[in-house]
Amino acid sequence: GREGLVEGLRVFFSGEADSRGLIAAQEAARLIKQQVADDKGEIVNMKGLDASKVLECLPANFQSVFVVECEGEGDLTFAAKKMVRSLKMANLAGLRYSVLMLSKSACNFSAEQLGGAKFKGGQDLDGLLAARGATRLCAS
Repeated sequence: GREGLVEGLRVFFSGEADSRGLIAAQEAARLIKQQVADDKGEIVNMKGLDASKVLECLPANFQSVFVVECEGEGDLTFAAKKMVRSLKMANLAGLRYSVLMLSKSACNFSAEQLGGAKFKGGQDLDGLLAARGATRLCAS
């Protein structure tokens, strides 16, 4: 099994409730926890959180996954933006992380037109975490 892979896993998620993004992000977070850490994992809604909850993830072998919905133009949800602002001055050396970006589009045409730009908020989060000293779990 999965025993010994991680000491702990914290999966942060954010999405807009009125667009079903919150449900999708929460379900993705649940599946990640189940597959990676099972009983050693925790799922945390980003709403109302600040950097302190992320800083708790710094011990060795503790991993963090950020599941974020990127809205139509690629922006993060309000809850995720607020958490990101609190991370801008944090020392995240030792944090091991991954970012999973979800996006919705009104139709296939708008999805194609936006291309990779629809994930801009998630890419910005990934860049900020790396710039503050965190280490990606997977190469991007």
